[in-house]
Amino acid sequence: MPNKRATARGVRWFALVTGVLLAATATAQPDSMAAIKIEGTPRAVTPIIRAYFEERELVCAPSTPAYQRDVQDTAREALDALGYFAAQIQFADSTAERCSLLVQLGQRAQLTEWQLAYSGSVAEPTLARVQQVLPGLPTAFDPQAYNAIKQSYLVALTDAGYIDAVFEQAEVDVDLADNRAAVNWLVKPGPRYVIDPLKIEQTVLRDDLMQAFIEFDEGDFLVNEQVLQTYNNLISSDYFGSVRVSPALDRRTNGKVPVSITATPANQWSYLAGPGFATDTGPRVRAEADSRYLNKHGHRLRLSSLLSPVSGNIKTEYRWPYGNPNHEWYALDARYAYEDTDTAKSDTLGMGLRRTSRLSRHWTQTTYLDYRVEDFDVSDQEGRSQLLLLGGNFGYTSSIDAPRPRGGRRFSVDIRGGSESLLSDNDVIQLRISAKQILPFIGRSRVLLRAEAGYSWQDSFAELPASLRFFAGGDRSVRGYALESLGEEDDTGRVIGGDRLVVGSLEFDTPINGRWSMALFTDVGSAFIDKPNFSQSFGVGLRWFSPLGPIRVDLAHPMQDSDQLVRLHISLGPDI
Repeated sequence: MPNKRATARGVRWFALVTGVLLAATATAQPDSMAAIKIEGTPRAVTPIIRAYFEERELVCAPSTPAYQRDVQDTAREALDALGYFAAQIQFADSTAERCSLLVQLGQRAQLTEWQLAYSGSVAEPTLARVQQVLPGLPTAFDPQAYNAIKQSYLVALTDAGYIDAVFEQAEVDVDLADNRAAVNWLVKPGPRYVIDPLKIEQTVLRDDLMQAFIEFDEGDFLVNEQVLQTYNNLISSDYFGSVRVSPALDRRTNGKVPVSITATPANQWSYLAGPGFATDTGPRVRAEADSRYLNKHGHRLRLSSLLSPVSGNIKTEYRWPYGNPNHEWYALDARYAYEDTDTAKSDTLGMGLRRTSRLSRHWTQTTYLDYRVEDFDVSDQEGRSQLLLLGGNFGYTSSIDAPRPRGGRRFSVDIRGGSESLLSDNDVIQLRISAKQILPFIGRSRVLLRAEAGYSWQDSFAELPASLRFFAGGDRSVRGYALESLGEEDDTGRVIGGDRLVVGSLEFDTPINGRWSMALFTDVGSAFIDKPNFSQSFGVGLRWFSPLGPIRVDLAHPMQDSDQLVRLHISLGPDI
């Protein structure tokens, strides 16, 4: 049977737990009062007992039965508050100058039973969710953890709409003989509140499109998770400069809570312009203009350009939402792109229609139709290509929340194809797969793995435009070799690319000072038609993790190029 004295002691603990937790946050300090010496307790427990002594102003004094009892009872209260109900406490003879307390903690009480009842109804899905807060049994009884669980349980009920939920009974019974504890809760959930009325103030979108961003409607239960998700939906939509989703809990009545949503428009246009540099392309300049909303249907417009001596593009994109505007949209684009490397020259005019769906937090699916006309010159193969390509892409990207992430991955699969029977002058199917993985290593070091593979099936490789051929080499391919300098060669030794691609990279990165780190790496790859001819490099690099992303400076030695000792590579961009 539960011990009544132990039950009373547990009740006393509840009254003192707040003070104990505050005392527990303090660090041990040098004794300023020739204090009672405490022996046999871990470093984390000693200052808590001492805090109780200080609260009672207990210091060393000549030993009397009343004094010893006072010291032992005070120490007992402190240990009860930590769950050491079976602790043994022995007080030595004392004087005004010297005294000591010997403590044997023993084991914390085992929590073996948790009884839970409600004095009102709670929806079954809510019951299942809130009971996930409770620990598995049996387990050591930790009063601090118990107090946190108790608070979390009420928060879980409140988040589900039971705003008035309270404990009518919350007891911990301790059986000292068996060193066991049992919890007995009686919870009064109160009514589950619904949203009524719902007031929405915004001028950017039509009402039905605005409602698609909102996770609840008038008359729905007030669920905090849906309130937060609604806020995130509206902010991440980029239509609004500020958003407030406000349940008026102080005005709740008769099971109803007024909720207001206020969203102010973002600036309609945003602009971006600036110079850049990469060893693949040389100096470059970027300019973008974005219209966040053109009309109340949520349509957007983007004008962008990226120009350099080696490659560039000018693009217009018109985008609009469909279905769930948080995750689904269409985009129509028109573009001009050019490339002029030592290997290939091309000029491309194109337009396309793209449908994108965000399948989950990390997965994205895109289907597209792309029409392009390309003039190309690769070695002695030149011509004009016309292709209508139907394709699909599946992409995965893990969340990255640090300038130098020590974990993360990216994966992409893209397949596209065209037919001579449908506005194309070549039958072609192309598959391309790319992946990157960051793994934590010893200390704060990390390992970066990168791989890429591609395969094309076509009627005529000679008629395949430069933009659909595979090449290797460059800042983001096989370092140590120039951009697109690796590939199948013709009879004159000039690179013509390939219809197959294999590239891999292994990099070790370790921090050296602040935002700086050093890297060792090796890259290998080949673009080929029949049989791969791999080129490999080894190198060393320096990384600076700037607010705009990591800037990489690499020196790479090409193993298959005897004419060049090292090649410099400078690049900017996220690790994933």
